[in-house]
Amino acid sequence: MWLIHSLTLSGNYSIEATSTNKTLFTLTATAKKAQVKDTQCLTLTLNEVGQKGGTSSNCWEQ
Repeated sequence: MWLIHSLTLSGNYSIEATSTNKTLFTLTATAKKAQVKDTQCLTLTLNEVGQKGGTSSNCWEQ
């Protein structure tokens, strides 16, 4: 298992990458600073097959 944690350049999101093996992973963006005002989209997730998730299904632009 591995874990990588970083901040975006703007500091509006922390990004965490986790994996339990060599092919499966999940990226999680968690709102920080002023971005936390967008309470419907406090987290965004993306996995190795492109499946998008998060606090609300409306957070990802189509």
